[in-house]
Amino acid sequence: MQLFHYSEEPGIQVFHPRASKYHTYEVVWAVAEEGATNFLVPRDCPRVTYGVAEYTSQEDRMRWMAQTAAERVVAIESAWLDRMRRCVMYEYAMPNETFVMDDVHAAYYVSREAIRPTNCRRIDDLLGELAKSRVEFRMLPSLWPLRDEVAKSTLRFSISRMRNAAAPVDGYEPKVPQ
Repeated sequence: MQLFHYSEEPGIQVFHPRASKYHTYEVVWAVAEEGATNFLVPRDCPRVTYGVAEYTSQEDRMRWMAQTAAERVVAIESAWLDRMRRCVMYEYAMPNETFVMDDVHAAYYVSREAIRPTNCRRIDDLLGELAKSRVEFRMLPSLWPLRDEVAKSTLRFSISRMRNAAAPVDGYEPKVPQ
């Protein structure tokens, strides 16, 4: 299994554990290859990503994925497209010896130890990278309705940075608590 850390910061030699709102201890984050496409967007970009898992119901498979050959969907707000086009991302390959699974849905791993990456690859074209990854890329005026529906589904999903999303439009009230 290959693990990665994505950053807009070049030249990181050592990743030191940092405080996390999800843990009582400091961690270094990494993601497995199957979740890497979740990070091919600017760091602060709100996004909803999803795909089929072994536990996904047949109804959800048909509703969400029957009309695409993609394995995953990555959705962002349209307002983030220009930032995405300008973003340069660095993909750091991480040794996996000290990492443990943290979130099976998103393929997130954490380590309590400082980590030296084994390789770094510069990505200048995030849209092109997504296109190579069997991913359907969607741009929506608002992510809120999609977020609510995906969160109620049996899909394998990741919802990130919604604090940076535009306010819900037309009086839409989010139906799933944040």
